Amino acid sequence: MDPVSLIIGITMNLYTLNNIDFFHQRANNNNTMTCHWRYVGKQKPMKDTKKITLFGNIYYRQICKERAK
Repeated sequence: MDPVSLIIGITMNLYTLNNIDFFHQRANNNNTMTCHWRYVGKQKPMKDTKKITLFGNIYYRQICKERAK
């Protein structure tokens, strides 16, 4: 097995595990609501929301609306 592939795989797994709450919330939102991503510029994240940060900032936010029944 190539060591570079191993390092990249471990890094991606650690990234996913550190942000698992975000991915879980996003999946739930997509199943129950109509969602899209909006660019919000460089902002500091709110403390009570599930988020993925890049160097402590967020750039996109998921906007969701209830589906019509």
